[in-house]
Amino acid sequence: MGNNNDARNGGILVGSVLGGSIGRDIGRKTAGPGHHYYTTEERCQTYQDYHEEERITGYHVGYKYHGNIYHTRMQEHPGKRIKVRVTVTPLERY
Repeated sequence: MGNNNDARNGGILVGSVLGGSIGRDIGRKTAGPGHHYYTTEERCQTYQDYHEEERITGYHVGYKYHGNIYHTRMQEHPGKRIKVRVTVTPLERY
């Protein structure tokens, strides 16, 4: 079964190549002075492109609050001052 398919595919390939060649030859013979013929060409080109870039993805920020130094990470440039949220919890229960 596989041999029949291989033979058939080979015949199709040979027929395609032969038909294309005959058609090209006929086209050239009929294209005498003052006649034009058209052909299709495929031109491919492969190239590689490589580039490197640096990007800022965030800022490591140190800040001081009531004498203690804290650190955080921010997506935007912090500027000279930042706002902080303060949470108060009782030290002792009454």
